[in-house]
Amino acid sequence: MKRLQPLLPTLLALGILSSALVGSAGAVAKGVLAPGTDLLRADQDGLELVLRFDDGDFREMDGGVYADIAGCTLESADATDPRASGAPMLPRWRGLVALPPGQEAVLDWQLVASRAVDGEPLPFPTPKATSDGLDTLYDETLVRDAEAFAKDYPARVRLGETRWLRDQRVVELIAEPLGWSPATGLGLATELRVRVRFRGAAGARSDAAGRAALSRPDRLWPRLYDGVLLNPRPARAWRERVPQRAGAGSDRGLRATARLKLLTGEDGLYGVPGDSLIGRGIAAGTPLNQIAVYRRHFSWDVSEQPVYEERPEPRYFVDADADGLLDPGDTLVFVGWRLRHQPESVDPIEWYGREAALFVAVDPALVSEMPVETAWSDVGSWPLRDSFHRRRWVQGEEDFNAAPPIWFYAGVSLEVWDDNLYYWRQPAAPENYMLDLPFPAPAASADSAATLRLQFQGANRDAGDAIRDFSVDIQNGGGGCALPGVQVTFNNTVDYEATIPAGCLDPAGNTLHVDRSDSGQWKTFLKWYDLDYVSGYAALDDSLRFDADGALGPAEIQVSGLSADRSGWQLVRLGGGAGGVGSAPTRVSLGASNQTGSAGNYTLRLRRDLTGDEAWLLADRASLRAPRIATPADVASLDETAPVDVLVIA
Repeated sequence: MKRLQPLLPTLLALGILSSALVGSAGAVAKGVLAPGTDLLRADQDGLELVLRFDDGDFREMDGGVYADIAGCTLESADATDPRASGAPMLPRWRGLVALPPGQEAVLDWQLVASRAVDGEPLPFPTPKATSDGLDTLYDETLVRDAEAFAKDYPARVRLGETRWLRDQRVVELIAEPLGWSPATGLGLATELRVRVRFRGAAGARSDAAGRAALSRPDRLWPRLYDGVLLNPRPARAWRERVPQRAGAGSDRGLRATARLKLLTGEDGLYGVPGDSLIGRGIAAGTPLNQIAVYRRHFSWDVSEQPVYEERPEPRYFVDADADGLLDPGDTLVFVGWRLRHQPESVDPIEWYGREAALFVAVDPALVSEMPVETAWSDVGSWPLRDSFHRRRWVQGEEDFNAAPPIWFYAGVSLEVWDDNLYYWRQPAAPENYMLDLPFPAPAASADSAATLRLQFQGANRDAGDAIRDFSVDIQNGGGGCALPGVQVTFNNTVDYEATIPAGCLDPAGNTLHVDRSDSGQWKTFLKWYDLDYVSGYAALDDSLRFDADGALGPAEIQVSGLSADRSGWQLVRLGGGAGGVGSAPTRVSLGASNQTGSAGNYTLRLRRDLTGDEAWLLADRASLRAPRIATPADVASLDETAPVDVLVIA
């Protein structure tokens, strides 16, 4: 991830760049309606509103006037690039107007009131070159472009690009309230009257082409629409998929007949008992090598025709009586994932938090038998490898769902969208902010030291001191322990590492406590945490993921603290080949050589040549995750109303 560089002291004191970054989610959240704005009308014909921009703070700095207007972001006045260096840095207000199907927006506006502002604008910052070649706005100089400053930039209202906000076609409405002219200076439009009307777009497809209002269950996007659109109420009837649904079911007859739809909400090994398969229409005695697990994929081709794909997923059966036929005591095993995002979609946030969907059918053509490999060798030298990473990737989810970001589309954003969109969206608190994050500890780790790694992301919104001190400690029933503190600075990423001493962690559970007691508006995102137990891992509930952590060459791996013996262990390797961790999984065959210890405290032992990118999933057969099995009516559904299926938006 890009490391953000400190600002120059003058800019740091004023906090300019926190608002200067174009299109920040926070700025738009504040600026859907600027303070004092009146929305006069919003209906199927258009909307009318009055924008008022008299709530401003104009401060004279070395090099020009810093213009802080509520609801606006600071951008370059350059007509083609809002980050163009050296041009006047002027405030812009942005809103989104939803468009009806087949129509376009026409803008009329009127300047109602204005006043002069003393001084000249600051130039937009010039990024300082960095040794690693990164282009960053967080370490810059103010260099005026004489040619750019010689031009007129009048206050105005204009329409921006037309975009898709998921299912909603929108157009940007942009107001530039502060104008600059080398002849007359700065002038602030304190009141603007704006009218947007809708008319039929040239070449728009007819409504008779199959367009229909789109309504589907969704826990996140209705709040996003309502929070960012200027006309959310009439827009609810205008959401649609493009291309339309006409002919979308034309090749349904070519697809496999699914008997089960399996929904997985977390990463891990999943199992479906044979009696569940039999009870949902797969006959007892069906050859196991004919039962397929697969994913459905729906997209549109370049000619706007629907394309359905069925993609086999590796799976295997625990065949209780080794007869090769489906019996009630058999178990179907597969790797399930939490659906974090769909890379082929233009709106990956759509997939955040969804359950992934797999289907089960009797179809030999779709069967993908998971390959098998041995887990032990007595040939060669196998140094002991007993340190592996185990990460929890759940830290941002609850906060995200409780208060999702209010603005998202294919534009520039201040928000840092990390892999899988996991981050802490913490509230801005004037004082006494504390974070309490529960996390478990493996049962065998009480007498072992552990390494705690945290990553903080500062996001300042005030003009005060940009350095904050946080205390860090572990709290539990045994008393816990204090850890070294951390300083988080303005808009910087901070990697934190500390050793948790032996005896600090309580097997019954612990709480990571982060405390900031000083005052000032401040946000801090805890992006992830990672506990690395140097003594190896004890399994929790006989379910565990561990990885090679980049280790190469021959190694013996030991996982201790397992309560059940090897007869029930299910071990699957991910990666370790040309395809990396994301490549097809492999079932690891276990035998007597893979087990040491005694009842209640077994150790799993593996010997293999490590390639650096392997990861393993381990679970006892009795504790395999159980997928949620959809109702029969949902099994046949695959179109725009099926939110758990992979739908690609062209």
